[in-house]
Amino acid sequence: MKLTKINKNSLDGGSVFSSTSGSSFTMTSNYTGIPEGITSLTITKNVTKIRDFLCQGLEQLTSVEIPSSVTTIGNGAFEYCSALTSVEIPSSVTTIGNDAFEYCSALTSVKIPTSVTSIGDGAFGGCRSLTSVKIPSSVTNIKKWTFHGCSSLTSVKIPSSVMNIGNDAFQNCSSLTSVEIPTSVKNIGGEAFAGCRSLTYVEIPSSVTNIGERAFKGCRSLTYVEIQNGVKSIGEEAFEGCTRLTSVIIPSSVTNIEKWTFHDCTSLTSVKIQSGVTNIGNFAFADCSSLTSVEIPSSVTIGWRAFPNINSLTIIIKIEEIGDDGSRLQKILEDKFPNITVEIDNSIYEHLLLSASYEGSRGGLYSVDDPVNIFPNEVMSYLLSNKPEDEPEDEPDDEEPEDGYRKKNRKSNSIKKNKSKRKSKSITKNSKKLKRKSKSLNRNKYRKNVDEKVK
Repeated sequence: MKLTKINKNSLDGGSVFSSTSGSSFTMTSNYTGIPEGITSLTITKNVTKIRDFLCQGLEQLTSVEIPSSVTTIGNGAFEYCSALTSVEIPSSVTTIGNDAFEYCSALTSVKIPTSVTSIGDGAFGGCRSLTSVKIPSSVTNIKKWTFHGCSSLTSVKIPSSVMNIGNDAFQNCSSLTSVEIPTSVKNIGGEAFAGCRSLTYVEIPSSVTNIGERAFKGCRSLTYVEIQNGVKSIGEEAFEGCTRLTSVIIPSSVTNIEKWTFHDCTSLTSVKIQSGVTNIGNFAFADCSSLTSVEIPSSVTIGWRAFPNINSLTIIIKIEEIGDDGSRLQKILEDKFPNITVEIDNSIYEHLLLSASYEGSRGGLYSVDDPVNIFPNEVMSYLLSNKPEDEPEDEPDDEEPEDGYRKKNRKSNSIKKNKSKRKSKSITKNSKKLKRKSKSLNRNKYRKNVDEKVK
């Protein structure tokens, strides 16, 4: 074997290599560099630290023996050792540095002893052949990028000592089907499990107070998620693109549903938002095309286009306000009106819908062009449905409707509750529709004029 390179200051000491035999190499504490082309490496027992980037890029290295004298594996020590298949870390090691084994793409197994208290950023990232890993109970923090891109990793058990799961910790672990999050965890970082497309179930315990941005984005096999009461913050896009998620319950500990949180959850059929939530952010449920039922507490403000591209939606309980352009739903069915008065007027269906119709207790389907008050005990439900693409011909403004009521002009900017007793306003059965064409609500258009999404 030919020695081609010596890297100075790679280890404490300062001499040269001890011995080589064919493609094998024995390293002493004096050695300052590793020759290229070796396939196996034995580190002698007097070495205490494997220095930063010592074996970085040794693409033919298949095995390494680390003695019990070693306490620290340095940053990038074995990074890009793409032929390394296994490594046994002795119980003397307390620290595994940043990127220590990153992109060891042939690494199938690794045993991390309980002596290890710190696993650095990206330590095992990109180890795409790694199938399982056991994180020892001595670890309290799973740092960012630690296991990102471990595409063969099928399961991981997080010990009860862990309090934080860092940003991107398990990002794109595409074969990961299950993960146990213990009650010790307080924070799930941004994109922590993003792209885990085989993950089917996740239970977020009450100890967790924060779910970071895009934490579970693109988990397209996720069918069930349990968010326990205690979670205070769910970040933007946290569950975006979870296309098999069918239902979700937002606990009362959450106060704000951020923008884009459940965007493109196309199988989502029902959402229950418990008391405590005061705001539903812009585009929060955009493109949830199967959504039919949302239970919303009182005093909730719905943000800009929070529910676009939804065919039919039942809103249970009551809401105080739907903001300007809060939605462009094709249909809304609201079936509970306990002691409230609801106004439907120009400001609502001009911005909320393309046209409106009303189904009341008197029977029949009534078109609504002007404000209409719906009083308690007068209505079982009301229906707002999208008008067809073709514009109907205008009817004379002074035409007498069949039910004997005349239209009256009023303006209002919201749906309000707790109105006092008032007389019913005129409802015409076939009054003229608004002259406007359906606007395209493709993704690029309805994101315009909104804060640009964080990629």
